[in-house]
Amino acid sequence: MDTIRDVHRHKHRHAHTLHDYRLDVCLGNAIFRQMSIFKKIINQFHHSNFSKQTLESKLH
Repeated sequence: MDTIRDVHRHKHRHAHTLHDYRLDVCLGNAIFRQMSIFKKIINQFHHSNFSKQTLESKLH
């Protein structure tokens, strides 16, 4: 009886770790997506700043 119970517990623990792993992957993907959006915004900001500076230099 004990061995069967141990095997069942082991299976359950394995499933739990798999679930946690899936959660971590989902979280990682969400964070990565937000980071890429953030980088896009920063890049656009840099480009707009750069174009403004070039325009000002042309005006001067």
